[in-house]
Amino acid sequence: MSTSNSGLPLETWRLLIIRRGGEEILVTTGGTKHTLPQVDIPPQQRIAANINQVVERDFGLRVISLYEVVPFGDLARGEGVFYHAVAAVHPVQQPHGDTRWTCTRSLTVDSFARDGEFAAVAAFRSMVETGSKDLAAGPFLKPHWLTEVKKWIGRSLRPHSLRLSGEFQQFNASPTFSLIRFETSLTPVWFKAVGEPNVREWAITVTLARLCPSFIPQILASKERWNAWLTLQAPGESLASKNEMKLWKSAAAGLASLQIATLQDAEKLLKAGAHDLRVSRLLSCVEPFFQFVADCTGRSQLQCFKNLTVLEISELKEATRTTLRDLDGLRLVETVGHLDLNPANIFCAADRAVFLDWAEAFVGSPIFSFEYLLQHFRRTVSREPWLAVEFRDAYLQPWRSRMSPKDLQQALHLSPFAALFAYAVTVWSTSETTSLQQPFRERYLLSLVRKMKSEVRQKDGERVQI
Repeated sequence: MSTSNSGLPLETWRLLIIRRGGEEILVTTGGTKHTLPQVDIPPQQRIAANINQVVERDFGLRVISLYEVVPFGDLARGEGVFYHAVAAVHPVQQPHGDTRWTCTRSLTVDSFARDGEFAAVAAFRSMVETGSKDLAAGPFLKPHWLTEVKKWIGRSLRPHSLRLSGEFQQFNASPTFSLIRFETSLTPVWFKAVGEPNVREWAITVTLARLCPSFIPQILASKERWNAWLTLQAPGESLASKNEMKLWKSAAAGLASLQIATLQDAEKLLKAGAHDLRVSRLLSCVEPFFQFVADCTGRSQLQCFKNLTVLEISELKEATRTTLRDLDGLRLVETVGHLDLNPANIFCAADRAVFLDWAEAFVGSPIFSFEYLLQHFRRTVSREPWLAVEFRDAYLQPWRSRMSPKDLQQALHLSPFAALFAYAVTVWSTSETTSLQQPFRERYLLSLVRKMKSEVRQKDGERVQI
């Protein structure tokens, strides 16, 4: 079995490469029966981007990924085989290799040499029919959706004196999700659409664009029917590509400025779908969350030498309640935050920071967000304490005129533990998992609880000086 650069086995995908709205499909010829084209791509990476690249390299076709197809009664997944539909962007292109276009409707179960492939074609045809009858099933079920999207983008660009150049790079694809970077006559633009469980991101992004436009990429247009929006490419450089202290300090200061700019807008953001991580709500979650932890710990398949005892869980529950009550006693402002502040979601240029991907926005203590960003700083830039202090000061400076030094010190002391609990509560309360995924989710939550136990020791052993 081939492996990727990471050493993990490559994923095998059998492709339904279609053209002319799905009327024709590409098959590999050989003998009396057909097979679907097959590619191997690295695991745990963007599926659409990798499939598009390999199809262009191996078959000479420029394609747009549509969505994964699960054959009716399919057993191939258990064998590590997956199916994905893609559409030829230029229908007149001729593919490389021993392949040919054939009429989709002429195929039968006897047309294929491998089990499951006709079932995949039948499942795809069913998805296309659903998309033509039920728009709510997904705006990108129809094979020709790219044409409609490009027409909408073209109209949206005209007021900004921009036009599409024809080049694009796709990153995500599904019936309800899409992420594509389009080249224009000047600045690249990004088309993004979201579905469940992240449909809240559309409303949150549009709301933030209205409330504080300088902190997110400029939105050129939005379309509620698709839960989609079109933005100019974010200015500056991603923190993921730079370890420069200057840019990280700019990001920290920008985060604080964004939060201050939305101090009066908590209710609007909650209405848009932001997670409610206000202290009052977190306090209401303490009892049910730790009951869930106790239940998970007692399950035989989750037992391990690191599991907490019943007494330890009880003590941790009381420590959590005490920490949240102390934090509540500070009467801190509660404003917008971001649970997914990884470096790839932050772009910095000069004195400006722009924040992307607001699916995990929340309303709560502002310092929670900084704690999440600080963890990335320590992993990416440096673990040197003096640099962390310098980074922290860049975040605190905009707050000093609004919070007393004593309250800031106490908030910084309490927030690492409270922020970890807030994140754990979000995973616990919003995860939608199948029965197969449930043990993985429970193990992950128990790992967060063990981190909380370690954080209690640190909280009790040190104070933050500002």
